Amino acid sequence: MIPKNLCVLFILITVAGLALIVRAEKKEKVDVVIMDPPRSGSDIEFIRSCVSMNPKKVLYISCNPVTQYRDLQTFRKMNYDTKEIYLFDLFSHSSHVESVCILEKK
Repeated sequence: MIPKNLCVLFILITVAGLALIVRAEKKEKVDVVIMDPPRSGSDIEFIRSCVSMNPKKVLYISCNPVTQYRDLQTFRKMNYDTKEIYLFDLFSHSSHVESVCILEKK
């Protein structure tokens, strides 16, 4: 059952990532942030903006587990725990995987 007052923010980290930063500056709050950064991963400004919105959960989708791991360490320092990680082999004839990680506020 989805709560009626659930606030979810889905951001593709490109130009739209600026939207999250602007919302954070306005002190907006959300329950969940869904992020899907490029292969190079997120950046500290985006992660800080995300955390400042105080989401209960962050769903982090990544095509590069190495940069995702780096970013998860940053989230950990900012009081978010990694709860679950799922790997998806969408490109069976390559070494690439998609990784979906669920983070929760401590």
